[in-house]
Amino acid sequence: MRRYGEALILGPGRRVGLTAGHLRLANRFFVRWGLPAVFAGRLLPVIRTYISFPAGLSRITVVPFTVATTLGAIPWNLALAYAGFALGQNYERVASALGPFTIPLTVLLLLAIVAAYYYGRRIGEAEAG
Repeated sequence: MRRYGEALILGPGRRVGLTAGHLRLANRFFVRWGLPAVFAGRLLPVIRTYISFPAGLSRITVVPFTVATTLGAIPWNLALAYAGFALGQNYERVASALGPFTIPLTVLLLLAIVAAYYYGRRIGEAEAG
């Protein structure tokens, strides 16, 4: 990512609305917050997936990044393991309570994903133009 990151973000990444301004913003953020941002990012559901890209572009070194990632991943994984255990213990109760709402919640979730995608593209196009 260090060698090709900026070219990758500004090349194909512009199709999803990423600009040089986004890179500058991410770099300023990581100059200020760095490793604490990586740690906190690993605790947050969606951000944990993408925190590596701006961290790599900001030249955070491998060993401190790995330590922050590991320390942030431990509580997240413990929470998921506990949630899975608790759900397994109460599966029948949870399944019967959610049964009538499964299809409407799935449709709402899919609509939210589509709306977020189009909204993000619109913002990216507005910033680029």
